[in-house]
Amino acid sequence: MRPIQAVRGIQDLPLEQLRGAGVVGFILDLDNTLVPPGSDEVPGETRRFLADLRRLGLLSVIVSNARSERADRMGQALGLPVVSRARKPFGRGYRRALGLMRLPAAKVVAVGDQLLTDGAGAWRQGIPLYLVDPLSHREAFLPRLARPFDRVLRRLLFGRREV
Repeated sequence: MRPIQAVRGIQDLPLEQLRGAGVVGFILDLDNTLVPPGSDEVPGETRRFLADLRRLGLLSVIVSNARSERADRMGQALGLPVVSRARKPFGRGYRRALGLMRLPAAKVVAVGDQLLTDGAGAWRQGIPLYLVDPLSHREAFLPRLARPFDRVLRRLLFGRREV
C-alpha cells in the first residue's frame, strides 16, 4: 500500500478492498474530514461511511487537534472513541489510537484532509494515509495558515489543482 493516496472524500475509500488487504482499523480526523469545522452537524456521507465501517467490522477512532469538549461531543454523536488535543503531527495521538484499537500500525490506515498534520502524523507512525478534500473552506486560524502549503504539496504529489 502506498504511504499517501488521495480520494475526493470518505465515500470514495475502498473499504472492502482495504479489509481484503488486512486493514482492520481507521484513524479518522474530525474537522474537515468527517464534519465541517466547528459544526455539530454530521453530513449524510459521514453517517453512511461510518455505517459501512461498522457493517464490515472495521474499527475506528477519531484523532483530533480539537478541544476535548468539542471532540468528545462529536465522538459521542458519531459513536466513536476520541483522542482529542492530539497535537498532530506529533505521534502521541496516533499511538493512543492504536492502543485503543489494540492494533499495530500495519493493520491501520489514517484518513485526513491535511498533509502537514494528518499526513505527517500518520507517516511518522508508519501508517498509510488517505487524503480527502476538505469539506469546507472555513477553518480555524492555524489550519487556514497551513492550507496554501497543503495545496502546493497536493499539486506536487498528485497533480491536483482543487482544494
